Amino acid sequence: EDGHAIAEVLYGDINPSARLPMTFPINDSQVPANTPSQSPGINQETEYSEKLLVGYRWYDANQEEPLFPFGHGLSYTSFSYSNASVSVLDEGYNVSVSVTNTGKIDGAEVVQLYLEFPENAGEPPKLLKGFEKVMISSGETETVTFPLSVQDFSIWDINVHDWK
Repeated sequence: EDGHAIAEVLYGDINPSARLPMTFPINDSQVPANTPSQSPGINQETEYSEKLLVGYRWYDANQEEPLFPFGHGLSYTSFSYSNASVSVLDEGYNVSVSVTNTGKIDGAEVVQLYLEFPENAGEPPKLLKGFEKVMISSGETETVTFPLSVQDFSIWDINVHDWK
C-alpha cells in the first residue's frame, strides 16, 4: 500500500497538507547556534546566547530568510482567510478566522496564530500561540477559533519572578 499512497500524493489525488515543525537554513552559517561554544559546546559547557530567539524566532529577529521556514508547507489546493475577529471573555479572548478552500480539491490547512509584543518588552518579534489543522472540502469554509488567556499576553519578569 506504500506505493499507492506515494502515487496518490505525486499525482495530486491526495493532498499532503503538512507543515514543517522546524526551520531549514540555506547553509550551516545561517543558524542561531553556529559557534563551537554554542554547539556542541566547549569543556562540557554550552553557551545559549540566543536566549529567547530559538528556532523561527531567531530568523524573524535577525530578518534572515531561511531556505524553508518553520510552518512552511505545500498543498495542491489554495486557501483564503477572512472575517478575523476577537471576542472578549470573562478570563481571556477568542480569536476566530474563516478559512475557505478556494482550490479544486479537498485539503487540510494548518492555521497558525502569532502574537507580537511591543519592541520594549524584550520578546521575539512574533510568538506562536496556537495552531490547528482543519480539513476543508473544495469550495467550503470552516471557522477556526483560538482561546487565549490573559497570561498569553503577559511576559515573565525575571526580577520579580512573576507574569506582568
